[in-house]
Amino acid sequence: MGEELRNEGMSLSYHNHNFEMKKYDDVTALDLIMKHTHKNNLSLELDVAWAARGGQDPASIIARYSGRV
Repeated sequence: MGEELRNEGMSLSYHNHNFEMKKYDDVTALDLIMKHTHKNNLSLELDVAWAARGGQDPASIIARYSGRV
């Protein structure tokens, strides 16, 4: 879907909540989403309050996904 939107001059962004911050085998659901999507097709609209509420450091997420936030 992100590629189709990009071809039409639009972009697709993912807005997180706290439950994407839960770790599974030391990887968050957000990390899995970002890993399995192309940077040109999905950006991250990071909700820093939900990230912190989920036990993660928003600044480290921003650094990890710079260029996609």
